[in-house]
Amino acid sequence: MRSPGKPRLLVVGADGLIGSALERRLCEAGRFEVWGTTRTRESAGSGNRLYLDLRAPEDFDLSTGFDIAVICAGVGGEAACAADPDGSRQVNVTGQVRLADRLVASGSHVLALSSNAVFDGSRELFSTADPPAPRTEYGRQKRDLEVALQALPGVGILRLTKVLDVSTGLPARWDRELEAGNAVEAFDNHFISPLAPEEVASVLLGLIDRRATGLFQFSGAESLSFHAYALRRYADRPDLLARIRPARDPAAGDGVLYNSLRTELPTEEGQYEDLKGVGAQALGLMTGYAYATNPKRLAFTLSRYKFVAKMLTGKTSVLEIGCADAFGTPLVLQEVGALTAADFDWMFVREAQVSHPFRDRITFLRHDMVEGPLEGVFDGAFCLDVLEHIAPEAESRFVLNVCESLTDDGVFVVGIPSLESQVYASEISKAGHVNCKTGEDLRAFMLKFFSNVFLFSMNDEVVHTGYAPMAHYLFAIGCGKRPGLSAAGV
Repeated sequence: MRSPGKPRLLVVGADGLIGSALERRLCEAGRFEVWGTTRTRESAGSGNRLYLDLRAPEDFDLSTGFDIAVICAGVGGEAACAADPDGSRQVNVTGQVRLADRLVASGSHVLALSSNAVFDGSRELFSTADPPAPRTEYGRQKRDLEVALQALPGVGILRLTKVLDVSTGLPARWDRELEAGNAVEAFDNHFISPLAPEEVASVLLGLIDRRATGLFQFSGAESLSFHAYALRRYADRPDLLARIRPARDPAAGDGVLYNSLRTELPTEEGQYEDLKGVGAQALGLMTGYAYATNPKRLAFTLSRYKFVAKMLTGKTSVLEIGCADAFGTPLVLQEVGALTAADFDWMFVREAQVSHPFRDRITFLRHDMVEGPLEGVFDGAFCLDVLEHIAPEAESRFVLNVCESLTDDGVFVVGIPSLESQVYASEISKAGHVNCKTGEDLRAFMLKFFSNVFLFSMNDEVVHTGYAPMAHYLFAIGCGKRPGLSAAGV
C-alpha cells in the first residue's frame, strides 16, 4: 500500500552493509515509503522486500514506480572482482547501468555508489577533478560504472572510502582469529580512511533530500594504516595486541597505498561556491573568505565569540551549535573545560576534523539540532548566526532540543542579526535570513524556555545595553530552564 504524500524510495541492496544502514536511517526519518531489494528469493515478499538479480535487471518490475532509487548493491572488494572479472562486471557495471537506465526512464531520481578505487592510491586526498586511474579490476569496474551513469540524465554518484563495521568484514575476521589464539597480520604500508555505515547513510539522506545530481565524494576524517587501525581496535586488550603483526601489502611495492578522498558534498551554505573560490586558508574556509573580501568582519566575529567566552567562563562542558569553520571557537575554548562544536553540514565538520588547528582539543561532530537533542549533557551552549536561518515553524523545536542537551542550571547564549539591520544586509544574507527578530521579540521568544533572559545590543564590535531597535546585532542569554518544557507547552 502506497503511503499518501510520501515519496516512494527503493534501496537496491537493502541486505548489505550500507543498504541496511540506509534503510534504517530512512525509516527513522519517516519521510519516505521505503522499499528494499534482496538477492535472496526466500526474503522477497516479506514486508517491503523485492527480489532483484542484477544479472537480469530487466526482470525487475518497475510498473508501480519509484520516486528515488539508491543503488547500494554489487560485488565488493578487490579479491572477489579479480577472481571473477566477467561475473563481477556483469553485476557491478552492466547490471547496475541497465537498472539505472530503466529507473531514469520511469521517472526515478537515481543515486549510485562508487569507490576511491577509481584512483591508484599513490597519494592522499584525490578530488573529483583528478582523472581516474584504477590499479585493480574492482577500480576499473567502478570507473566504467561512473562513465556510463554520467551519460544518463539526473543521476548522482557518491564515491566512498573504505566502509567498516566492527561486527562484519575484516574486523570480525580479526576477532575470530585472535579469540582462537591465532596471530593476524595487518598492512602497515596501506592506509585507509574508514567510514561507518551510519555516516554514509546520513550523507546519502542529505543527497536524497536535495535530489542531488553529479559526482560527489565522502571520506573518513583520518588516514591510518590497517596495522594502526588494528592496534587501536584492540587497545584495551593487551593480551591480543601481541598477536597483531605488521605486514607489507605487496600491491604497494616499495611505496605506500592510500585510501583517502577529498570530501566533496553539496552544502546548505549558500555562499559555499564563493568560499571555495577563495580557498581554504589557515583561518578556515568561511573566515578566509571574510578576510579576503571584507576583513573588518573578522573583528565583529571575534568580538561576538569573546563575549560568549566571557559569559560562559568556568563552565565545565559547552556546546556550540552551528560552528561552520569554527574560526572563533578557540576563544571560548580558552574559558571553559571542554568544548563540543556541532554543525549540520558535513563539509564544514569534515574540514574541521581534518585541518582545524584545535581539532585535538575540540570535539567536532555533525548534528542537526532541529532533528533532536545531542547525546550528553552540557552546562553551557551557544549559537551565533544560526537562529535567523531556522524556519519560524521549527524554532521552538530547535530551542527545546537545546534545552534537552542542557543541565537544569545551564546557560544558553543566542546571537542573531536584528530585524532592523536587514535593510542593510546583502542579497545572499537576506535570502538565508528567514527568522530575524527585534530585541523584544527575541526576549519574548527566549522567555518561553528560560526563567531569566538578559538582552544585549551590539554595533560593530561593541556590545552594550543600548536601544535595541538601533542595534545591528542582538544577544539573548537564557538562564534557568523552565520546568516541564515540552513541544505542547510552547
